[in-house]
Amino acid sequence: MSNAIQQIADNMLLLWEDAVAQPVKMIRIVINPGDETMLKAFYDYMLAIDSEEEDMVFIIALPFTSAMEFSKDVLQYISKQIEYWNNSKKPEDIVFEKVEWQADDSTINSSNAAQTVVENFNRLTHELVSGTDMKCSFIFNLEGTKDYEGCRQWFSQALSQPFDKQMVWGTGDIIGQEQFGKLMTTYQK
Repeated sequence: MSNAIQQIADNMLLLWEDAVAQPVKMIRIVINPGDETMLKAFYDYMLAIDSEEEDMVFIIALPFTSAMEFSKDVLQYISKQIEYWNNSKKPEDIVFEKVEWQADDSTINSSNAAQTVVENFNRLTHELVSGTDMKCSFIFNLEGTKDYEGCRQWFSQALSQPFDKQMVWGTGDIIGQEQFGKLMTTYQK
């Protein structure tokens, strides 16, 4: 990264860490129109081994389709990430512990498909960061979503569920095209 971009990413990370330290369920990253590439770069930066981010971070890059499909897709996506982690080669300086977690979508139902995702993420958060002062962040990159009304309903259902105290969700929003502003004030931790 160039110095200017590095500085922007570092500043965004500091803002993220400040927000995660608050008792919230979901953080909305609000960007200017045209800054979508910078937001994606920030997501990549959060995942980088050499970043200052110490919490567990998962970036879920999936468009919302329907409540049932999205819930299943999200659980499959995270399951794949855990599988990659468990089976990948890691640098010697990374402490490796196999993650003993399996997604369970057996309770998904049409009345509250998001509940199963929250329950699974609560279990994963407990598995990964219980007993530490770390947070486990699940950031939703919803690029390609067409049905934002259904998407907001899904997040509303999810945020109405109990969250592990160490779990935080996040998503991006574009000034002038905001989709999630009301959710932030409706569902506080």
